[in-house]
Amino acid sequence: MGEVEKLKQLDYWKMTVSLTFEIIGISVVITLATYWLLNSLYLWLTNTKPENLLNLTPYTWLTSLLFIIVFILILVAHEFIHGFIFKRFGGKPVYGAGISNYVLPYFYATDKNQKKLTRKEFIVISLAPLVVISLLGFVMLLIFPSISGFIILLLTMHTGGCIGDLWMVRVLTRYPKNILVQDDKSGFVVYGRPEDESLNIPDTSILSRFLKGFIISLTLWVLILFFLPSFLKLLNIPSFAVGPAESNFTIFNYINSTKELSFAVGLLPPVVLGALSGVIYAIMGFGKSKHE
Repeated sequence: MGEVEKLKQLDYWKMTVSLTFEIIGISVVITLATYWLLNSLYLWLTNTKPENLLNLTPYTWLTSLLFIIVFILILVAHEFIHGFIFKRFGGKPVYGAGISNYVLPYFYATDKNQKKLTRKEFIVISLAPLVVISLLGFVMLLIFPSISGFIILLLTMHTGGCIGDLWMVRVLTRYPKNILVQDDKSGFVVYGRPEDESLNIPDTSILSRFLKGFIISLTLWVLILFFLPSFLKLLNIPSFAVGPAESNFTIFNYINSTKELSFAVGLLPPVVLGALSGVIYAIMGFGKSKHE
């Protein structure tokens, strides 16, 4: 009997509703961190600030449409890189798209024959698009400074969109090196030795549920703020503020003038709203067992 035949199925990991919202929340954090990092690197390397996408003249619906088209092309390239590495490891890639739990749209590349891969092979497949697209994008960022804001935003959103791949890598690094991994479009199966144990045990502790509620609330807040300024500019809405302007209690402060387009929020409103959401979500979990 071969070594592969001795392995047993340990876990089947797939996107649950709760996990989908956690993934979105973590994606928002990664997106914000990436945006800050790329802007800082660009400023350090060129001694100039990136061009602000919102300050392009003229900024029209065509600009937004072009951005969406280019971003979709990047996502397609992302999956083809997955597929290329699948093929290099002996797989037969197939491609498609879906919506996780009616919430999170996604493209996917998977192996038609569902070949079992080593942990190292699966991690390489997962990380390849992030590495390749990030390197190419940063080179283009230095070559085309006039659209630096456009490129930075594309790279930022792509990195945030890689959260599913990063989540799989994080999960797999918890297992021993001997495991094999089988991919499908909705999740992946982990196989291990008879003595290996399952790691897919849900955590429904009060702290865990509080953090989930906090992340979900903060995610919705950031998503609204991400799209709202562009929408207001396209409608040519004049400057306005919700709550006391330029303070920690500012809910939203929008500035639209001939010299500047910007927005700001205070620190306290999203934190307070997130904390309240976390408390409510934690209370809703009282009395549930860890295996529900």
